[in-house]
Amino acid sequence: MDAAELLRAWRRIVPATACVCAGPFLESPPPLSEGERRSAGEVGAARLCELRNGRHYAKRALEMLGVPAAELPVGRDRGPRWPDGIVGSITHAAGEGADYVAAVVARASEVAALGIDAEGGDGLDPRDWGRVLTPDETARLLALPPPSRPAEVRALWCLKEAAFKAARRSLDPADVDVRRGPAAADGVDSWSLRLGGATWEGRSARVRGWVLAAVAK
Repeated sequence: MDAAELLRAWRRIVPATACVCAGPFLESPPPLSEGERRSAGEVGAARLCELRNGRHYAKRALEMLGVPAAELPVGRDRGPRWPDGIVGSITHAAGEGADYVAAVVARASEVAALGIDAEGGDGLDPRDWGRVLTPDETARLLALPPPSRPAEVRALWCLKEAAFKAARRSLDPADVDVRRGPAAADGVDSWSLRLGGATWEGRSARVRGWVLAAVAK
């Protein structure tokens, strides 16, 4: 995993006014605050490690945005409760060599909603494609050459996961219809997502064995 290359890709796909901080899991990340730990409830060691790493990178991103050491308790949607006037998202992923985390934040006056996702594994089993794709997405997928379909589904799934985080509510994958937009430069793909009667903008990038996605409104 080339963390620097992944970070450069994040900066190409998140909104220009957002701040992103990302990297491999730390062996000894800073502890959660008392309020953060209490808000998490009873969690196992693996989840606690995710929370500590995610908040470490998120707080660094907030500092880059000019928001000093904020507390980030777990909200009702199980995502972080951001400071007033801030939107953001955290993603954790397992990939080659190490677990990975990324956090992005922006001011709500500039970005209404924001979600990110990273996938470093092998992608979805083809038997699950029908569960996560809309009929229109399936039709567009079947129009592609068979060898390119797994990578396309992987990008669609990553974008849907980012959309769930941006919307901050539980959704069925079929509630989000994702369409390709005009090709962008620097290896970035643009997308249009229909969610809840509204159109959201998505961007994705492929970096070696990784897929990164960001959705904003």
